[in-house]
Formats: sequence, C-alpha cells, structure tokens
Amino acid sequence: MGMQTRVLGRTGIPVSALSFGCGALGGLFTRGESKERDRAIARALELGMNYFDTAPSYGDGASERHLGAALKSRPAVFVGTKILIPSEFVGGPKELAGLIRTSVEGSLRRLQRDTVDLLQLHNGISSSSSDTAVAAKLVEDDIAPLMSRFVEEGKARHIGMTALGYGPSIIHIVRQSLFDVAQAPYNLLDTTQDFGIRDIGDTDNGVLRAISNEKMGCIAIRVLAGGALSGSAERHPVALQNVVAVGDGPGQGTNYAEDVRLAQCFRSLIEQGEVESLLEAALRYACSNTAISTTTIGFSSIEQLEQASGYIARGPLSASALAMIRRIHDELRNSVAAT
Repeated sequence: MGMQTRVLGRTGIPVSALSFGCGALGGLFTRGESKERDRAIARALELGMNYFDTAPSYGDGASERHLGAALKSRPAVFVGTKILIPSEFVGGPKELAGLIRTSVEGSLRRLQRDTVDLLQLHNGISSSSSDTAVAAKLVEDDIAPLMSRFVEEGKARHIGMTALGYGPSIIHIVRQSLFDVAQAPYNLLDTTQDFGIRDIGDTDNGVLRAISNEKMGCIAIRVLAGGALSGSAERHPVALQNVVAVGDGPGQGTNYAEDVRLAQCFRSLIEQGEVESLLEAALRYACSNTAISTTTIGFSSIEQLEQASGYIARGPLSASALAMIRRIHDELRNSVAAT
C-alpha cells in the first residue's frame, strides 16, 4: 500500500496522509546539512508526500529559508507557514495589522514564493491572552479578519488555527467558520481525545468533533509526543536535545522522561502482534481517526522519513488494536484518579 491522500477539509486540497514538518524538534530544516535536506525533500516527494509545514519561529527563519531553497525547483507542492503574536504585544488593531503583514511578507520572501497554501495562527486560543495563547475575542474580532486579507490579496490560499489552549474557547472559534484548517495535538498518551468520529469515546474533549462538524481540515501535530512515543529517551544528534512534556491530559507525564516511561504502557500492542514498534502504533493511531486529514511530524534524517512513511502506508490500526488502546487509556485515567 502506498501513500494515501485525504482531502484537507473544505479547502478541497488533497494532502498526503503523512506530511513533512520542518520545525526545530526534528531539526533537519533548522540544523541539518543542505545536501541532506535536498535529499530528504526529493525522497519525500518520491514517497508521495506533498504537504510541507514550516513557521518563521522555526530556527528564527532558518526553516523557511531552507525549505524555500529546497522547493525552489519543485513548485507543485503544498506549503503552510504561520504567524505568531508575541506575548508582549500590547498594540491596537493598526499595530497588529502591521505585525501580521511584516510576518507574512517575511515568510513569503524566505520561502521564495508569491503565495502559501495555508497561513496558520501559531498561537493557541484561550479565554484571555497569556504567554502562549491569544484571547478568543481578539482572534474573532481582529486576527482572523486580518489574516483573511492575505487570501483576498492572493498571498495565501487558506487560513488556519492552532487548536491548543482552553477547550471551550477553541470550540467557539471553530464554530465561527473563521478558519478552513486546524492543527490539533493528537497522540497515544492523551487519554482525553476522540478515538475517531465514527466511534467517539465518552471522555472526548469535543475539539476534534467540532472540527469535523465544521468540515475543517485537521492536521495532527505532536503525534509522537516530542519523540517520547519512540519509547526511547535517546535523541538524534540533529534533533532538539532538551524536550519538555507536550501535553497535560490524564495519562501524560509532567516531563519528557515521564512521557517516555508512560509510552511503555502501549508495548502490549507489539506483544500481541498489532504493530512492530511504539512508533508505528503512534503514527497509525493518528491516521485511524477519521477527523484527521494529515499527520505532520518532524524528521532528523532520511532514515526516519522512510520508516514513518512505511508505517503510515500500512493504514489505520485494526479494531482489536484500538480496543486495546481504549483499555490502556482507561487504566491510565484510573491510575491518575487514584493518586
């Protein structure tokens, strides 16, 4: 089975089930060698990958510059980048408009493109602004309309959001139909999430359901929990070396080492012959959810790219594997409740 494609929600864009993350975590596009980046892009395209995700904050613009150079002679791909509202921002709508325009035009210049397929808000969304999130009211009243201007100008085809922050605020923004796409965290360690739109658990947090109901595209992020779901604390030399825990849901640890330990709870999937590794379990778990359009992970090497692509090509997990995961999630929730 080769690389599958799925439609990115109401954008209508056919995206590969696995997409190429160019962030600092994997490190290939922020710290890797130029020839390795070029080889990785060429191989990704051969494997059927067609969506590449970056942001100006990845390597302080290095990721966008490197991706732009690598894709310069390969225009027939889909590229997404982001805007990030600084936590110290205190200006009004005029200053916000200037900040966003400077960010977008800088991204296009570094990417060597006239337009991007997806422009996303990188901040999470909450009831009030914080260090990492922006207030839902600011998103609704100012940020989303300002981002939409770039669609009107032809500098972006679609706009998207990041489904991190406070659940009710995220769902409120999703329901306003302001964005076409949402990138949302989804991994085995989080026991609060939907198993799939056709079979939603009683403990779901409702975010993926809302995204699906609005027919938005959904990009799964943090699928490997920063690498913890490889089951090993060892990091590739190119990868980010100091990683923190990526979530705070029941079953997730408070630090990276704890997440690595908790990943071992899923080894029964290997023992029962459902998968050959924890990495395979994590990747196929994400593509088992019918709400998810594509799964984005970062890479440190071509070998990692080959391995992930091979696992994704095996398709969704079996019903028996998903049932095992439900039982493990129940056990993790119960253990948290007992402490």
